Amino acid sequence: MANSLHSCNSLTGALFILVQDTEEEYEGYFCNTDDTIRKFLAAFGLTPVDTNRLINTGGAGNGFDVEKREDALISEFIKTFNSKFPATEEMAEGAHSIYSQKPGEKESAIDSPDNLLLEWTAEEYKIFRAAENAEYMDVIAPGFKSVEDFVKVANKVLNRRKSRAGKSLEHHLATLFDENKVEYTAQGVTEENKKPDFIFPSVEAYHDPTFLVEDLCTLAAKTTCKDRWRQILNEADRLRDDYKYLCTLQQGISANQLTEMESEKVILVVPQKYHSVYPKEKRNQIWTVHRFITHVKEMEEKTKLY
Repeated sequence: MANSLHSCNSLTGALFILVQDTEEEYEGYFCNTDDTIRKFLAAFGLTPVDTNRLINTGGAGNGFDVEKREDALISEFIKTFNSKFPATEEMAEGAHSIYSQKPGEKESAIDSPDNLLLEWTAEEYKIFRAAENAEYMDVIAPGFKSVEDFVKVANKVLNRRKSRAGKSLEHHLATLFDENKVEYTAQGVTEENKKPDFIFPSVEAYHDPTFLVEDLCTLAAKTTCKDRWRQILNEADRLRDDYKYLCTLQQGISANQLTEMESEKVILVVPQKYHSVYPKEKRNQIWTVHRFITHVKEMEEKTKLY
């Protein structure tokens, strides 16, 4: 029993893939490190938002007016680049714009940033897939003259997918901060040319020795952090002994790892929807995006009183 419990704990946060081979036969696979999870998601152009559900391989658009409208908006957006692949920041901006134009009620950056972050991430994934099809379909359709030609194209596609996944979360968080009028510096340089994803309220305040450490904080953005969370521990020397914040879309981390994070003063920031997949006894130490935004705004208000 003890060995079984240990095995289960070691797989918390792992990615399980169930594939149907025939009507009655299935194959199952585990990806149990950040590297293998990211490689799998990149290979299929997915994000952590797309896990924990059946993956629709039938393509976009199923006859509903809302999806037809969305497809049209995405197509118009892709055409504006005249066959040039949009940069990650441009795709994030496109996701925000297209989401705002879709029919139906919208999530609010101020009232429901957790839900909006997931909506934007899903929208950007659809844009990315459409951009890929637009750029590569004419290359892929005729086939390849050699394996080498195929590998070159495949590597280009995979590398682009990995790059997009790494920057997507940062861009969406930056927009949430902007819409909430939060002061921050993105990719500000600290000691030894280290670059936390976000410094609050600014990198200038961080380098000002008269600015109180208790009024500073950093936020790292990692779509998955099963193993990589330790990378953020030394990104800012002034905050080495203070809390570090890490926003992730990882759906589930073991209680043991969360205890280890707690001992290193790392606070996870996770969209509210995903809290239920974390160990029940540890959920109270995980923050929502809304709570983090409230926290940094309260720090700003405090400094204004000095």
